[in-house]
Amino acid sequence: MTRKMLSPLFYAVLLIPVFVATIWILSAFENSFGFLFQMNGMIELSIILLTIGTFVFLLGNRGISQFEQLRHPSRMDHFRQSSIHYLIALYCIISLFSIGGTGSLGGAYLFMIAVTSVWAIVINAFYLYRES
Repeated sequence: MTRKMLSPLFYAVLLIPVFVATIWILSAFENSFGFLFQMNGMIELSIILLTIGTFVFLLGNRGISQFEQLRHPSRMDHFRQSSIHYLIALYCIISLFSIGGTGSLGGAYLFMIAVTSVWAIVINAFYLYRES
């Protein structure tokens, strides 16, 4: 029972290495090559974030499945494992609508967190569907 309670927390904590690796790789890319199309790194950020996120979240899902010893995952396992990501994405989207499209740095971080949380939800659904 405690394993199933800890897995959503572990899956939510995976946001930290995704962001750290993304910012590290993005800054190294900027220092080495510069950004494309004068877009301040939005294209590179998207590509790096989704690539790193896919790798980290797939490894995290594999670890969670082994930790929980899931043999036949169900839909409820997806909603339980991704519950914190659903809350994070909902909070970020509501916050973005409340501050409006001002183009601030805080809004950019909220958008990045929302996109990453939604991506984690999609990866988790794909992984559990494949395992069932």
